[in-house]
Amino acid sequence: MKAFLVLVFFLIGCTTIPSDTKNLAVRSGLVDSINDYRYEYYFDPLIVSKRLECAAALHASYIGSYKYCSHIGRGGTDEEYRGEKCGFLNAQDQVIACNVKYADTVVDEWMVQLSSRVTLLSPVYSQIGCAMYNYYWVCVLAY
Repeated sequence: MKAFLVLVFFLIGCTTIPSDTKNLAVRSGLVDSINDYRYEYYFDPLIVSKRLECAAALHASYIGSYKYCSHIGRGGTDEEYRGEKCGFLNAQDQVIACNVKYADTVVDEWMVQLSSRVTLLSPVYSQIGCAMYNYYWVCVLAY
């Protein structure tokens, strides 16, 4: 049923994807952990965007449903395409983690991967949206 809802939102475009409060708390903790790292390097915190959360949820539900760990989605879609589907026109980058249970572990893993670390600590980005489905995590960033 969740996959069907995500597909419907994907096909018609969306501004938000329904989520339960537990998932909201997990996403909030994820962004807090990312912002803690940004604070250490004197970067401004990232502000949560519902539209970027929508874009992240589209991809998290796709890769989580199919156990397919990739930045590229169905039909070759990328974060910019998913951002546009959710009404956000300048989604620029994303980080993903697959089959990781805890938010703190996800962020710690991203910080040891050079490309993910550079993305998350870039002073260019000011907004973020994160989602998790079946322990597949996606954060989409934009300015």
